[in-house]
Amino acid sequence: ALQYAVRWVWDTSLTTFLFSWVLVLALRLRQGETLGRWASFGLLWGLTGLSNPALLIFLPACGLWVLAGSPKRQLNGVLLAAVLFTACLGPWTWRNWLVFHRFVPARGNFGAELYLGNGPGATGLLMEYDHPIQAPDQLRLYTAMGEIAYSQMRGERAMTSIRTNPDRFLNNTLKRVFFFWAGVPHPVSRTEWVEYARSLNFIFGSVCGLLGLALALQRKAPAAWLFAWAFLLLPLVYYAVAAHARFRHPLEPLIVILGVYLFQSAELTKTGRDRKLRELGT
Repeated sequence: ALQYAVRWVWDTSLTTFLFSWVLVLALRLRQGETLGRWASFGLLWGLTGLSNPALLIFLPACGLWVLAGSPKRQLNGVLLAAVLFTACLGPWTWRNWLVFHRFVPARGNFGAELYLGNGPGATGLLMEYDHPIQAPDQLRLYTAMGEIAYSQMRGERAMTSIRTNPDRFLNNTLKRVFFFWAGVPHPVSRTEWVEYARSLNFIFGSVCGLLGLALALQRKAPAAWLFAWAFLLLPLVYYAVAAHARFRHPLEPLIVILGVYLFQSAELTKTGRDRKLRELGT
């Protein structure tokens, strides 16, 4: 139970905290570059990559967004950020080389996860029953083969399944897109209304966040495109592999901010309209 709780804290709260500060630093770098800000940017991206490597898909877009709008590009600042980022990931990559005798930048379980989401019998949900944690036969196979060989074997089987039945993969991917934004269904329990309320809350937040993003893009609000790239890129890995509520946690602060922006904009619009009506009335 303790290991389970620690994993959730590490993969949710810590990752969300680090990623939120990455976005804050990106905004500050657009306002003005300093070596301190570039150093913090590289360091935080390195720590974020160690916490959840899936978020690194957003790193190129974030870096290019900063450079595209910065008034004066500091090459030494960019190099400093790159060095600190490498310094964070380097020791773990070296450790993986010593243990696995292969180049594994962060994690080596992608193939196994890909199979659990897309193997024979997949329905859009993760096949946890076939995970080594729950399947004794898979645990024995994992122990005998080792993590890298086992993950490679499962990944090859997943790709074979995808190539054999691409329509099923597309259908499952569309389901995962829906699950990511509308909530992953839970087994039906005695209190079904709790599940309905949970799904409604999940969908309401997603719709408000997406509408807020659309409004921000329309009005060309500062950082709107940075947020848009985050919404577009961060879920891609999960669309292809598995959807879970905790995978969306890094996006939750942005969803809340954009939802507030949506309602605040509606209130400001209503206030302006009422003022004009009063002026016409006088």
